[in-house]
Amino acid sequence: MGILAGLLGTLFNQGIITSLTLNRRLPLTLPGRMALAGLVSRMAIALLPDWFNNNAGLREILLAGDVTIATATLAFVAHFLFTCIAYGAGTPGGLFAPTLVLGAALGHLVGTWQYYTLGVAAPTTYALAGMGAFFSAVGKVPITSIVIVFEMTADFNLVLPLMIGSVVAYLVSGILTESSLYQRLLE
Repeated sequence: MGILAGLLGTLFNQGIITSLTLNRRLPLTLPGRMALAGLVSRMAIALLPDWFNNNAGLREILLAGDVTIATATLAFVAHFLFTCIAYGAGTPGGLFAPTLVLGAALGHLVGTWQYYTLGVAAPTTYALAGMGAFFSAVGKVPITSIVIVFEMTADFNLVLPLMIGSVVAYLVSGILTESSLYQRLLE
């Protein structure tokens, strides 16, 4: 999971930067770009299940472990694309919460695969560890990601998987790119 989080976190960083670059080339004002992003996203979300309307609700559904592999994959891909579209257009909302949702979806996918192939651990544990790992890869802050997810759960049994996933994701993303998404945005 840490390797996947490192790879996909780096891809997410590049997607955000690319989206910002492409949006700046559009012959629209900031409100126009935001309106276009809202229109495109809303039309696509209207075709998706109702739980896509609420970011926190989507994360909770993924953490509960009651979703299929197809649903978790759809959540990851759709949230990845919608976040790139919205942030690239300059829409306020930030990147922290979407990163947690993406990490929960990725962790749930890995956890479900592990559960059905090896019969170990529940997808919920992987979803929580995935949140930390993905945020660690995007922000290059492994200790912060461990502390944030631990504070959300207060589960000491989660610390070791969080540490392993977050550090591996950090190392993999460090091999692929030197700076975090936040450093790149400042530049």
